[in-house]
Amino acid sequence: MPIQEFRARGRTRLSELFALAEKAVANWDWSTLKQGDFAVVIAAAMTGKVQCSKELLRFIDAELEATTRPVLLGALCEAYMENWEVGADKTRRLAKMIIGKSASLPARWQVLFRRYPQLLDTERGAEALGHILAVDNSPFETLRSAGLPAPHGPGMMTEVHEAFIHALSPAETKATVDRILGWIAPAGQPKLIDVRAISAVRAILSPWRDRNCPEALRLHCVKELNRLFGDPRHRDADDSHIEEARIWLDLGHEYLRVMLKWLAGQSMEAIFEIVSRAESIRDTNEQWIKRKRFWMDLYKRGRIDEAWLALGKDSETAAANLYRRTGDPAYRNFGRQRSRSDTSILMMRIGEKIVVEGSHSFRVHVFDKPVQERPELYATDYDLGKIVLPLGDARTRVHDTGGNWMSWVMERIR
Repeated sequence: MPIQEFRARGRTRLSELFALAEKAVANWDWSTLKQGDFAVVIAAAMTGKVQCSKELLRFIDAELEATTRPVLLGALCEAYMENWEVGADKTRRLAKMIIGKSASLPARWQVLFRRYPQLLDTERGAEALGHILAVDNSPFETLRSAGLPAPHGPGMMTEVHEAFIHALSPAETKATVDRILGWIAPAGQPKLIDVRAISAVRAILSPWRDRNCPEALRLHCVKELNRLFGDPRHRDADDSHIEEARIWLDLGHEYLRVMLKWLAGQSMEAIFEIVSRAESIRDTNEQWIKRKRFWMDLYKRGRIDEAWLALGKDSETAAANLYRRTGDPAYRNFGRQRSRSDTSILMMRIGEKIVVEGSHSFRVHVFDKPVQERPELYATDYDLGKIVLPLGDARTRVHDTGGNWMSWVMERIR
């Protein structure tokens, strides 16, 4: 695999190989350069990223025209795939060279090109192959089994990826979403975490920028995207996950907004379940059920843009138990408040306002912007002393048994 070897070589070692190749061409003495090393030189020279003399380039071209050695022709095929550009002269020249050498190519490349002749189409090959893969249940494994060494490689496969994603859009069903995710994160293989991953995530989120996603599909997408790229609300990604976190930073606001809204629903459902379990010991959760019904109805109507919860210490045990039982990351993605161990809060952004709901006797708060200070979403720690407003403040309301607090909230979020 010359291309992989080329990548693995350090600059010093690669420079040594090129020096040996230059010397071999000048003196016509190949005793110091192994065939496998020369294949690495060919692969590196074909990238155009390594400087070499015109004499060496002319020799490489002449050797590729004349040779029947599988190792060298394999390097030619890999270089063609990785440096493929639509309609480029260099791409057409390499494709013509490969076609002329078809009978001498390594067996796996012969099989691959026979199965997918689109690979040698320098104009529309990538587009055609992308559409073929879009109806394949396991496109990555299909290409690997057909002999392609790097289905996620650069060059032609980057263009194939874009055509594949375009062919599957809009991603409005679980089957389509899973096909996209299976391509960018195939089982047992490294997942994509570059611009191609961004285009895939955008395709999954795009259909729901201006309408609600069905609940089952929303929950599935949130679970899988969190598994692959983490929670975009976490600002402290460690070094081992920093590349995954960049997916969310580079995604674009209109797409990130969809994910944050989906995560809002996940956080809301989580806190109502956590607090319901924590409070059931005291048989005081009837009021909490009413609050859940009210806020979840607002969410389903598309009114709640973002949400984040901060648990009191008493509720963390219930959250840990739920996570162990379900494996749902919603039960461990939250902030903490240490002021009152028996109180948990739910912070929601509704348009330009931040609304804070809480367990037990917590009064609902509605903070306008930019008139007053209000809690920031997605923090790690919260101090209720800096959030709770004095009793009687016009920005708060007690949860009366008659439910008038709901009308009060609706008036303030219009």
